Amino acid sequence: MYVSFRMYSDAQMQLRLHKKLRIKIPEWEKQCLIRDCEAELTYHHKGNIESDFLQSVLNLDMTSSEGENLDLSPTEDNQIPKEINEYIENLCKENQIRLRKLNHDKEMNDARMKEKAKGNKYYYDLSNKEIMRVCSSGTRIALGILSIMQENRVLFENDVDLKKYILDQITQKLGVGFEPDKDKFWFALHEILNTLGIWGYEEQIFAKSGNNYGLELIKNRSLS
Repeated sequence: MYVSFRMYSDAQMQLRLHKKLRIKIPEWEKQCLIRDCEAELTYHHKGNIESDFLQSVLNLDMTSSEGENLDLSPTEDNQIPKEINEYIENLCKENQIRLRKLNHDKEMNDARMKEKAKGNKYYYDLSNKEIMRVCSSGTRIALGILSIMQENRVLFENDVDLKKYILDQITQKLGVGFEPDKDKFWFALHEILNTLGIWGYEEQIFAKSGNNYGLELIKNRSLS
């Protein structure tokens, strides 16, 4: 079952929380607390502290309760691994921010129905499992890039190297390239750049790949 942890906070707080969780998530994966190593970590902020949040979606060994309520029921909440639940709850309490836990499977199904009613496709008609495969792969690729840069390993001399690494990783982990799976490719790329803290710069980075535009953005936003 996919569980969404929404931590409502402004942009600066989201960065602080992100730095902590990108250390904890690999630890939880090593402890086999996260199923299939599926974990998403993404920013969501447009300048409104009431609705902006950092989101972590984890695939946990849990059973979904019946009903349409998106928020976790007490039965569902009690199934969350204690180490994960306590860490995230304490993190939010320490920073005095609101936490909301949702059944992400229901959340995706609800959003799919709303988009269908409008005549739209929800994430290119991908299944929930495939959506989370793209999201978790994007997060994994991005966390790998941050680790490489933080450890000062000389792998990216410029944005050409960064671009090549991202393209290779998307192909290896998802089996898609820029063509013919264009929509799925850009979906994966968006997830990677979001976790790197540079969402919205997809086209700029690919256009300016002869310099260090993307690398400098990552350093200034996520590693400073």
